Amino acid sequence: MFVALCGKLAPVAAVVVFTSSVPTIRQIIGDRSVASYPLLPYSSMVANTFLWVAYGLLKDEPKIWLANGIGLLLSLWYVYSFIRFAPKESPTLPGSVLQHLRTVGAVMTVTTLLALSPFQSAVNWIGTMGVIFCVAMFASPLSALKVVLRTKSA
Repeated sequence: MFVALCGKLAPVAAVVVFTSSVPTIRQIIGDRSVASYPLLPYSSMVANTFLWVAYGLLKDEPKIWLANGIGLLLSLWYVYSFIRFAPKESPTLPGSVLQHLRTVGAVMTVTTLLALSPFQSAVNWIGTMGVIFCVAMFASPLSALKVVLRTKSA
């Protein structure tokens, strides 16, 4: 019974986690500045959710693709909003905006090619990449740790 309950709550919890960046993005839009926020959490969220949408579609698991589809739409909005107000050269970005876009584009391309390939292990590769990017997405806020320690403010 507990496992069944967790299976029903997990997609809802995922969507709640994906919406947690809304206040930050609204502040960026209101201030018309990214301040010292890093792009990495948002770009890694795009790659992560795209991988899980593909995985969920290939496995025919609506709980996976639907929750991550919502996350993908939100993360695309986050990245778009961030890029609109990001300076050309920012010391807070690990890498340039163009590098983030190229990396996410490469992940999406490889995922799509794998998903369309005849290889039976493609879904396992996409799932493995999804786990790696999920770890990266949840670890990416650590990219702001240097600024937090220097300014002594979160």
